[in-house]
Amino acid sequence: MKAVFQARRLTAKAGQRARAFTELASAYYARAQYKVALDELRKAITADNRYGPAYNIYGLIYMELAEDKLAEKISVVPSIWIAAIPRHATTTAGSSARAPL
Repeated sequence: MKAVFQARRLTAKAGQRARAFTELASAYYARAQYKVALDELRKAITADNRYGPAYNIYGLIYMELAEDKLAEKISVVPSIWIAAIPRHATTTAGSSARAPL
């Protein structure tokens, strides 16, 4: 029973970390700081890859960047997010910056 309690506690902490990173990403998204937002979302997904709101923000960012196909892949099949995300992301119209995973 102790192991179950510890596992639930760890899962809750992972969810809390994912939520915190996603909230940061949302704030950066609102300021059009997409590269930083994507970095925070990667941290959120690393903390808890089942945290759905992180994928929603991913989709919003990629739609804003006119990466509609990536946005659709992320929102429809979150389990393939790593394969769907390119190694670079457009940060402003016409410019490109490396966004490592």
